[in-house]
Amino acid sequence: DTPAGAGYVVELVNAAGVVVGSAVSDSNGSYSISAIPGGGYSIQFRRPSGSVLGAIGSVTLPPGTTVVDQNMPVDPSG
Repeated sequence: DTPAGAGYVVELVNAAGVVVGSAVSDSNGSYSISAIPGGGYSIQFRRPSGSVLGAIGSVTLPPGTTVVDQNMPVDPSG
């Protein structure tokens, strides 16, 4: 198994369903994606095996701002 947080693919998806940015999480679960400001995005999380783990919908990226704490939707208790 991949350690919690490491090696997950995080994808920024626009309203048309197109992946417009992606990153791989580090050992702390951190990731960074640069994107064009706007709304209608979702963030999709994939396991290292490729299957979708979950998503966060309705993400808005304000101009000149860093959006933090967009965490993988996982219940740590299983």
